Amino acid sequence: MALDGERQVVSGNGLPDHPTGSFPVERYSNAFALDPNPNSIAAQRVTVNVATAPALAAQATCLPMGPVGVMLSAAVFFNTLDAAGLDAVRDLCGGPPPGDRPLPLARELLVLRRLRPVWCARRVS
Repeated sequence: MALDGERQVVSGNGLPDHPTGSFPVERYSNAFALDPNPNSIAAQRVTVNVATAPALAAQATCLPMGPVGVMLSAAVFFNTLDAAGLDAVRDLCGGPPPGDRPLPLARELLVLRRLRPVWCARRVS
């Protein structure tokens, strides 16, 4: 990071500074059934200018598609919607939200979250 007048410049290679999963997701892995993400993780030049004294917007608006923030490591994070405009965020139990894509019901699983006292019921196939 560097200070450049009224902007703070965050730059780096765009890679997270912590371990990640394997991307692209291997076709025959258990993870592929949940999220067949075809994307790879690769270094790239990232430079983002952030105001040192940001101002509150007069009115709340929705986030745009694509990148919406940057971490200090210069890894970029994205809007929570997928390309079809559907919610791509996982639920409290780590499962995909049903949305308009019904999940087949085979049995109910109850998962106790250790960090929060929340019970989750998730349909699994």
